[in-house]
Amino acid sequence: EFGLVLQDLSRLQALSLEACGLTGRSIQKMMTVFACSSSLESLSLAHNEGLDADGVSALCAALRVNKAITSLDLRGCRVNRSAAEDLAEVLLHSPSLTDLQMDEVEQCSAALQEEVQRYSMNL
Repeated sequence: EFGLVLQDLSRLQALSLEACGLTGRSIQKMMTVFACSSSLESLSLAHNEGLDADGVSALCAALRVNKAITSLDLRGCRVNRSAAEDLAEVLLHSPSLTDLQMDEVEQCSAALQEEVQRYSMNL
């Protein structure tokens, strides 16, 4: 299983899983490992269109625990409004996350979109 492989990579600092066809379920499984990682600083999940609200929720749960991740790339992931709100909550309470990259949020109010863009540019 993917989690077992990652557990052996205790010194991993950056991981790019761009356009891998990841789904919310696969993200949920991986985040249990990432939550415990003290070395992973940069995570790119860009262009994984199957990343659903459950996957982003699992990612947010991991980010609440993992204080090492400083850079997160979610460009092209089709983040919906609910997921964007979860991310905004994490951003308010995560001093370590200083770089967030995201595209437009689907079904999002202009005010929330502006808030997410502000965080994405000014972290």
